[in-house]
Amino acid sequence: MTSERPKEDVLVHYDEASGELVFFTVPATSTSRLRASSFGGIRPTVEELRELPPAEALRRVGGTVLGLLDLSSTTKLGITGGTATDGRGDDA
Repeated sequence: MTSERPKEDVLVHYDEASGELVFFTVPATSTSRLRASSFGGIRPTVEELRELPPAEALRRVGGTVLGLLDLSSTTKLGITGGTATDGRGDDA
């Protein structure tokens, strides 16, 4: 019998010193205060993403994450041109 995993959020950290992206899973119960006080303006719906071909959905989510990391870092990634998107592929 398998027990159900608790709900987790994904935290992406850009370690500029090592040039690595570090992905963590964190219990969602421990991030509620952080989420409430953080930028939350890019919110594509799961339904919008499901309507897209898988490769396009992955491109949009990945592009949004990379754009936000570039926007929020001192040492730019240089992958996206430094622009975050609204999840639809348009510049924000």
